[in-house]
Amino acid sequence: MSNPLTVFIRNGDVLSIRNYLESGGSFENVTVVDPKGFGRTPLELAAIVEAGGSGSPEVTKLIFEKSNEESKTSALYAFASEDYNINFTKILLKTGVEPDGAIKNRTALQLAVGNGNPKTVYELLRYGADPAKTGQYGSAIEIAEGNSNELYSKMLKSAIEGKVKSPYDFVDLESVKAKLKTWADSIRVFAEQHKDQKFYVFGIDAGELVANSEEAFQKTLSNYLSKYGDRYKDEEKVRGLKYNAGDFSFRIPIVQSDDIKSELDFSFLNPQEDESRIEKELLRDGLIHNRGWIFKELKITEDFKISAFGHIY
Repeated sequence: MSNPLTVFIRNGDVLSIRNYLESGGSFENVTVVDPKGFGRTPLELAAIVEAGGSGSPEVTKLIFEKSNEESKTSALYAFASEDYNINFTKILLKTGVEPDGAIKNRTALQLAVGNGNPKTVYELLRYGADPAKTGQYGSAIEIAEGNSNELYSKMLKSAIEGKVKSPYDFVDLESVKAKLKTWADSIRVFAEQHKDQKFYVFGIDAGELVANSEEAFQKTLSNYLSKYGDRYKDEEKVRGLKYNAGDFSFRIPIVQSDDIKSELDFSFLNPQEDESRIEKELLRDGLIHNRGWIFKELKITEDFKISAFGHIY
């Protein structure tokens, strides 16, 4: 992080950035470093740290105003590649980045549809991205139809009709309720079969329920220590292993049971402000909201967590 501009942007230091510009500095062909150590353009970094709370909208706006159109479009296009960038995408659009700019004859909307990023598609449509604009692989509409993905076709159609709908509007809420009920039943049966284990985490991994116990984790850790030695004596490394769903020892068999009375609270399904949750996020929220009932028969630790999509709850 030796580049002073990196420090200024990450600290939200608009005065130092103005001084940088007044002394002849530029944002073109400059690489700065994001909090994860990756190289970024100044505008990309500004959006990232603003979303993270250490930057500032004033800095993002200043860099936006002093950047060329290619830099603006490139930043939006880069973030549109994955939905986990959605907060950065929102900041760029709010700051004024044109949603229909193209990189190598491909717009951010076309990329987001092709990559299957419903939240990004929704946000771009809200800011006026054109579903019919053609590009390297056709229009966003043609890409959605080619992938036979009804969700994106419906979202794009809603924009064409003048009323943009979010991914949430197309979720079958009754299906979410039924699946959560099945998950709850399966967890209760699993708990009955594993009274000898004390669980510290349950999670969702690739659409499946997974879990790990203290006993199983100690075996996994011992295995990693024998293979990799000192690398797994670092506290942060051990925590990463502990909550890595791919290393959990239990996958929960799905069972159907009418014998278990459901006491699930479905209020988590109520629309939120700026609602854009998709089915898997609603299921995650259902587990979290009903954790007291769903996991009450399971032997758990005091710091029991739910793991989903790279986050711990």
